[in-house]
Amino acid sequence: MRARIDSILTGVLIGALGAWQVLAGLGVIHEDANEWKGSPQVAAGLMFVFGGAWSFFHGTLGPGGQDLPLYPWIQ
Repeated sequence: MRARIDSILTGVLIGALGAWQVLAGLGVIHEDANEWKGSPQVAAGLMFVFGGAWSFFHGTLGPGGQDLPLYPWIQ
């Protein structure tokens, strides 16, 4: 159970960091010290978002997770 909670929390944290990076790359969040804006930062942020989503769904649909109501939606 602890591994599932850790995976869910890691997914949420990584996804939130990726979302912050995407918003900073798009200029929604203004940063003076950030020189690496534009499509490379947005692409890197999206990789974090998708990695966080993978970790989150891996934690929620781990062993025995096929019985959850969310499983058919993901397939």
